[in-house]
Amino acid sequence: MRQVRSGGLLIEVRGDTAQVEAIRAEVARSAGEEVSVKSLQAMTMVEVRDLDQWSTSEEVSGAINAATDADQAAIRVLSIRQQFGGTQAAVILVSRDVAGKLLASGRLK
Repeated sequence: MRQVRSGGLLIEVRGDTAQVEAIRAEVARSAGEEVSVKSLQAMTMVEVRDLDQWSTSEEVSGAINAATDADQAAIRVLSIRQQFGGTQAAVILVSRDVAGKLLASGRLK
């Protein structure tokens, strides 16, 4: 815990997103409504390749959700672009733990 240049208080918490969110909610409840409480987490960009030409961003985020059990709101599809041979590639932004689960699963269906 330390004070930042702007005068705010920075509390670093290690753990999964559920633990961080629980601590954030408790601090927000204790501090009151006049204080803003934000939580930051490391995000990772992942490229998903060889999508068929009709895949949409909703389908990609749904497949990632099914493969990793991640919250649908935590999956952000940044872009889907055409590639050669009638395929597409999607660039997604997810948290590091979701990216690790996604890479461990290997394939999306």
